Amino acid sequence: MLEVLTMRYGSLPEGVLLSMAMGTIVLGAAFAAVLLRAPSLPLSRSWFYLRVGMASFGLAAGQMLWMLYVPALKLGVSFLFMLADFGTELAFGAYVMQIARARSLDGYGHGGRAWMAFVPLVNLALLFRASQTPDPARGSAGAAWGGVALVALGRLATAAVDNSSDSIALQIQNDPEVQTIVQTLTLRAHGVESALDDLIAAEAAPQQIDPALLLAAVTRSGSRITYEFVLDTPDATSLDPAYRKQVHGNMCAALMPYLQQGATAAIRFARPDGFAIDELPLSVKDCTA
Repeated sequence: MLEVLTMRYGSLPEGVLLSMAMGTIVLGAAFAAVLLRAPSLPLSRSWFYLRVGMASFGLAAGQMLWMLYVPALKLGVSFLFMLADFGTELAFGAYVMQIARARSLDGYGHGGRAWMAFVPLVNLALLFRASQTPDPARGSAGAAWGGVALVALGRLATAAVDNSSDSIALQIQNDPEVQTIVQTLTLRAHGVESALDDLIAAEAAPQQIDPALLLAAVTRSGSRITYEFVLDTPDATSLDPAYRKQVHGNMCAALMPYLQQGATAAIRFARPDGFAIDELPLSVKDCTA
């Protein structure tokens, strides 16, 4: 179940994923505001920015786990990445709330302006707010530059994750085992009938398979998919047994993930004049007998 949820999660549009992440971060901040004691010590601008950089880098580093998505699929633990996303986002929100309360205490004399840290552009006012009780000993140019470096590294990590999508897709494409896993999870996530519709669209029938074989149509009725082939042999009355066995094996291999989710199939062969030559029923039982 969690693997299926992870498949659905990973296939969401980027805008939806971003909105979910922001919501989870705000939720973490709310938990911290309600459940955690407010810091008693103020936090200067430079140290606040260093800690924001640390939090940002940690959040981005957590995202880099997705670069190991293919090995995780094979082990059946890809759901840990989804849980890690929510966990790191909650922790990020809670941590930033706490350091923002300390920064607000330093700049405004109380922690009530911590919310500003979560509003774009407004957060700059919290960052650059001068301390109410300036103390050179609490400032550090090195801390500020460390924050800059960590934020930059976080951006690089995020870019690396974004750029890894093509590499992950290539790994899946070149690994039949992973292809089967992805296909099965997709079937569970979206339903067998929807998956069969996608398969029909991909077949793009009618199409000429070879000079003597035409895939005339691929249709679906409920969870049953039917392939209609036209064999250009005017006098044929049956399929050659060896050819029939070959077709049966190939179609069983191609459709097994769908069959395992409850689909059935029929492979029909006819002559150009409409005479029915043969029909191969496919189900898990037919393919494993």
